Amino acid sequence: MQTLFPTQYSPIKSDGAGNQLVRFTWISKDLFYAIVRLTSDACRVTSELQELSDEIAGNIAEQEIHDSDLSETEKITLINACRGHGTFKQRVLAKQRGCRVTGVTDSMFLVASHIRPWIKSGNADRLNGANGLLLAPHVDRLFDRCGITFTNDGRMRVSNSTITNLLTRWNINPEASVGPFRPQQIPFLAYHRRHIFKRQANNLKRVEI
Repeated sequence: MQTLFPTQYSPIKSDGAGNQLVRFTWISKDLFYAIVRLTSDACRVTSELQELSDEIAGNIAEQEIHDSDLSETEKITLINACRGHGTFKQRVLAKQRGCRVTGVTDSMFLVASHIRPWIKSGNADRLNGANGLLLAPHVDRLFDRCGITFTNDGRMRVSNSTITNLLTRWNINPEASVGPFRPQQIPFLAYHRRHIFKRQANNLKRVEI
C-alpha cells in the first residue's frame, strides 16, 4: 500500500504515521481503487459480524422462551413470530394487502418482517401486527440488514450508493413513495430508523484506511 502513495505531499509517512502537514493531495487511480476495495471489505466484515451477533442473540432469546414458564402454545406462538410465521403473520396480513415496495400480494411469496426486531421487542410487540411489514424476501433482506428504511409518510431512505444501484437493477425506484404508514406503526419505524438503519451509517463512518 505504501508504494501507492505519492512521493511528494503524501498523507502517510514512511513509518506509517499520518502526515499532519498535508491537508490536500493528489492520489493515483491505483490508490483510489485500493481504498475502495479496503472500504468495501471492511464494511462487509462489519456487516457479517453484526449479522452473526444478531443470530446469536436471536438463538439466546429463543432458548430463554423455551426455558420460561409459558405454556407450550405460547412458546410456539412466540418462536413462530420470530420467523415471521403463525399468529404474527396473520395479524400483519389483516392490516396490509401486500409488499409496499414491489406490489406483490400473494402471501406465499411475502415475509412478515418485524420493524422493531424480534430480539429487541417484548413478547407483546413480538406479536403486534403494527410491528410488522409485508415485504418480498429480497426487500425484507435489505430492510432487516440496514440497507433501507422508511419515513412516516412512506419515503424510502437508502443507506448507500451500493444499495441504490441494487434497487435500480431490481427495477425499484428508491425515490418512490410506498404510501403513508398507520399511526400505530410510526413508533416502530422511528426505532428502526434510529437504531437499525443508523447502524449501517455508523458502520461506514467507522471504516478507516
